[in-house]
Amino acid sequence: MTLEERMDGLERQNRRLKRAGALALAGVASLLLLGAARGSRLVEAEAVKAKAFVLVDDKGRTLAALHAVGFGTHLVIKDEKEVGRVVLGVSREQKPYIRIDDPSRKTVWSAP
Repeated sequence: MTLEERMDGLERQNRRLKRAGALALAGVASLLLLGAARGSRLVEAEAVKAKAFVLVDDKGRTLAALHAVGFGTHLVIKDEKEVGRVVLGVSREQKPYIRIDDPSRKTVWSAP
């Protein structure tokens, strides 16, 4: 191998190391920024728009859901088995309602 070939190889290796170092630095910076954003307790916004909001526990189970759907808007509160137990909503006809169900989904109390 000539000296020129060895220098070319070292320069290529140096460029690869620089790229890898830059990517690693960008990755660490991203993780730090995400951690800082996640650590903030209060996020202020003028408006948050969505068709649904879902509340989950640390195991990923759905505890509650707020939906805006074709048949109205409703909030469903669920038990640990993810069965809807309390429903509070407004029907398509703009009439409020509340319903409480037992674990087998049989309505035990409701009010139009």
